[in-house]
Amino acid sequence: MKKINLTYYQLDKLKRFFPKTMILNTEAKLYYYDNNRILKLFYHMDENKLYTLNMLNKYKNDINIDELFLDFDLGIISNKIVATISDYIEGNSLSKVLYNPQILLKDKINILIKIGKILEKIKKARNSIISDFFIGDLYEDNIILTNDGNIKIMDMDSCKINNNKAYPSKYLTRLARRKKFNKKYTLDKKNPYIIIPNENTDNYCYNMIILNTLYQGDISKLKICDFYKYIHYLDSIGISKELIKNFFSMYSEEDTKNLYYLLDDLNDKHKAHRNIYKLKKD
Repeated sequence: MKKINLTYYQLDKLKRFFPKTMILNTEAKLYYYDNNRILKLFYHMDENKLYTLNMLNKYKNDINIDELFLDFDLGIISNKIVATISDYIEGNSLSKVLYNPQILLKDKINILIKIGKILEKIKKARNSIISDFFIGDLYEDNIILTNDGNIKIMDMDSCKINNNKAYPSKYLTRLARRKKFNKKYTLDKKNPYIIIPNENTDNYCYNMIILNTLYQGDISKLKICDFYKYIHYLDSIGISKELIKNFFSMYSEEDTKNLYYLLDDLNDKHKAHRNIYKLKKD
């Protein structure tokens, strides 16, 4: 990690970067930098963000997971760290891939299996390197499918690592609003809409992505009763009983698991699509 000194004049000359592959960043502005790099200028670089960046740099080589985007330099203006500078990753956000009707369900499932394997690598890193390390804000637009078919999980500066403070998360914020709290999901005492990431929350988000792929829509927006009805429907069309049990666990006190090794069972489950489900339901 290098420290690159900048001036406000240089920053003013940079061209804004509006990525087509993901939603706009809510905590920073993005700019084109030299040599096909992207500068991420944070609206507010607080102590927690600095600590998180330092921990990622400290443990990057120990974690050693290529699919996690951990390579960045620091941009400094007037002796203050205000930005990160990293290589531009060419590809498409996972949402553009998973919701593309032209892409076969089998190919989408293969991508989901890759993500599950990444979570397994992170679990092994926790067991051997650092106990407190979770993605936290795991959702489709924070994941890039690169042009060469690999996975990159982005925005790792919002991860949970080494006792830093938790950051907002798309799916976990919605979960917090449902007020479904137990030993699995613990609220941050200072913010009622932030759930502290752990293995269950990463698996919750992962399973939400799986269900979104089957449903072809954002199932996290469903009322819990409607969520359960849909899982019952998945059971009726022959999806693995173990997967069904795991989906039900998402809003219970049972651990939610990473069952990526069972996802091949979903390759031919086209009837899981929300349009077919609605026809059957009606």
